[in-house]
Amino acid sequence: MAYLKIVPKEDWEVLDKYIHDGANVILVPEEALSQELRDIAPKIRDMEGPVDYDFGGEPDACVDFLFGYHSWAACGLGFEAPDGKEDEE
Repeated sequence: MAYLKIVPKEDWEVLDKYIHDGANVILVPEEALSQELRDIAPKIRDMEGPVDYDFGGEPDACVDFLFGYHSWAACGLGFEAPDGKEDEE
């Protein structure tokens, strides 16, 4: 089960800053660094950027993108590209 949400342009600009082009990411709320993660916050800050991480099977949340007919989400939701649109990105 998933929820399909339409994201307004101004909200997408913020999301895209963190999950650009569908990159796998671990998002850390800054507030958590000053609360429950405060003891290791400096280490986490030093690690920001690419890290060796495989999500351990099931991540806490999954995000997919429906950018166009080439998106896996489009296929998974049963949308087929009109003639001549299969190769457009």
